[in-house]
Amino acid sequence: MGTLHVGLASDYPPDRSTQQRLSGVDVIVLEADLSQAERTLTAMQARALYGPDEPGLDTRIDAGLKADTRRVLDQVGIAAEPAWRMKPWMLALTLEILLAAKQGYSPAYASETYLMSLAESSGKPVAELEGVEAQFELLDTPPWPEQVDFLRRSVHSILDGQAEQELRTLLAAWRSSDEPAMQQYLQSVLNSPDPTERVQFERLITRRNAVMAERIDRMLSDGRFYLVAVGSLHYFGPDGLLAALRARGYAVTPVSAGRSP
Repeated sequence: MGTLHVGLASDYPPDRSTQQRLSGVDVIVLEADLSQAERTLTAMQARALYGPDEPGLDTRIDAGLKADTRRVLDQVGIAAEPAWRMKPWMLALTLEILLAAKQGYSPAYASETYLMSLAESSGKPVAELEGVEAQFELLDTPPWPEQVDFLRRSVHSILDGQAEQELRTLLAAWRSSDEPAMQQYLQSVLNSPDPTERVQFERLITRRNAVMAERIDRMLSDGRFYLVAVGSLHYFGPDGLLAALRARGYAVTPVSAGRSP
């Protein structure tokens, strides 16, 4: 099941056929189980935030990026003080989520949030392909210039309206199960003229696909019915999850649905 990390209340509940399929699932598999608040907070403090005695991000970036970031902070409605305690990648992701929230799309209605709620209400176990610690480590390990570039590209894409346009494109494609639109977006990133963007996509999407496929393969060997739900962009392209699973001998068949998470 392809997911998006934000959504609308109107996306739920999913259509009846999807609900029936979900009721038969033995295990719900997510990239990371974020329902464990204390564990997530510990990982965030260790990897995503500067300590109270450390210099803030505003002292570590150039004046131009600092000024542009302040403009975006005002635009999305976040105070500067807590923002400057975040590392560049964490602030970039936070700004993008807050931008989505201003457009009416909330993490409270993300696919993963719905599935975690379903797991709790039905007593289904939740398994992880990665875990929040591994995800934060992945985001926190690139060289400093690359992390700053991540923030710079996010800030500039919000200021010039590109981020909002991409969000609407992805949401529309996800909601209508428009595989060609997803493929087109994926290809635009792979062909980006910005070499840093291509490197980051390779690290954050492509390399993870191979590891996810291997873990899915191991899980399926025990005969239980697994629902694997990860970010929609992981599925497509020659190095996507669907291609990786087919290469391992699996038959992958799309299932049509209405308002499905």
